[in-house]
Amino acid sequence: MDNFWINELETGYYDKVINHGLKKNQGLRASWHNYTNLIVKDEVSTDDSHLDYACGPGTLIGLYTKAKSTGVDISKDQITYAINKYGDKGEFFTTASKDFEEQEDKYSKITVVGLFEFLDDNEILKLLNKFYALLLPGGNVIITTPNFHSTMTLMAKVQNIIGNNYEGLHINKFNKRKLKKLINTSQFHYIEIKKYMNVGVFVGIFNINFSNKLQKFIEKMFSDFFGFMLFTKLTK
Repeated sequence: MDNFWINELETGYYDKVINHGLKKNQGLRASWHNYTNLIVKDEVSTDDSHLDYACGPGTLIGLYTKAKSTGVDISKDQITYAINKYGDKGEFFTTASKDFEEQEDKYSKITVVGLFEFLDDNEILKLLNKFYALLLPGGNVIITTPNFHSTMTLMAKVQNIIGNNYEGLHINKFNKRKLKKLINTSQFHYIEIKKYMNVGVFVGIFNINFSNKLQKFIEKMFSDFFGFMLFTKLTK
């Protein structure tokens, strides 16, 4: 799996998708990733000490959050891209160059966007326990991952055809119950999981701004009834 993120995924791919879509105010992939980043951004305040783990090209820090932020990623090329484009918005390091072993009680918020589906249970638990040590008391980990107790399975197959092919890379296919059961075996015991991303996202093909408003309206009317994605908030 590491080979895909380091050698196969185009450098800056998701950042380019989002920026191109926002500029045109249309595009399904841009609408999807933009809405996720907006959901996550709402959990990170300007006063937070923030770690974005698996930050990719740095888009969350560069375009959305206003905190004192640090981004880390496995890919040296993605980190170089992030430094060159968003170096004034935060610090960026490869996971190999950033030593977390000696750090404790450092961050008030840790964000992990679209990573857990690519890891097995043991890798996730190891990360969660690392995050627990890194968090300040009362701090939060914010996690997003697909909800496979939905039509997400079909959408993933479509994505494999029209976009990046993740066939075989999705190691874990979570629903709310499965994800909570796994997290309960970690050091975290204050867990909030809810669904987000509904049919309103498809309006983003034509208008991203209206898509965002429609999704929020649907979420308000049908709170946690359905959603293609899972939002998880853990508290130390």
